[in-house]
Amino acid sequence: MRDHILSVNHSAAVVTVDRDATAANDELRDMISAVDCVVVGTDNNASRFAINAAAIAERKPTYYGRAYTRACGGDVVQVLPNLDRPCYACHMEDRIVNEEISSTRDADRVAYADSSVPIEPGLTVDIQPIANMIARLVVARLCVGTESSLVETADELDAPLYLWANRRQGNFVNWLPMKRSYSRMAILRWYAINVPKNPCCTVC
Repeated sequence: MRDHILSVNHSAAVVTVDRDATAANDELRDMISAVDCVVVGTDNNASRFAINAAAIAERKPTYYGRAYTRACGGDVVQVLPNLDRPCYACHMEDRIVNEEISSTRDADRVAYADSSVPIEPGLTVDIQPIANMIARLVVARLCVGTESSLVETADELDAPLYLWANRRQGNFVNWLPMKRSYSRMAILRWYAINVPKNPCCTVC
């Protein structure tokens, strides 16, 4: 990621820290306290929950991007503590979900939910819409308090969850093709979902 950023902008200041997010504890919280917002690109819930707890404690806007099985679709979770919105733990509640497995070595390990999980590659063209939505949300949020025209976009893009489907597979098997529906959920469109806070959440 550092090399990619520098290939786009040679003058960018990039600092990398090699740490296990689930074991960093106070160090993770210190790192998060020094930034304006957090973008979570990890691929397992243990790290997401750890980052969520630290980001809520530091009251930092946080964005989680997830691709579903074989990138048939995905979502972006937007956590805005200063607006009293639900955190990542509110979204997940106490559910244990299978993790995506990206290599044969990982497939041989015990899965997060103690069940077998197959290797699930996803295409870049399927993952790109999710990454683009994260970038749009982050840039709009960082412009709040400036004279940028994107401030208005931040006011409009304040939903806690955005849902996207690439194909009518998996969770989206009953969705309609894009060309056939405007009244029901269809593929290749973003949907803003209003998720309430969990009053029993132990994090926020």
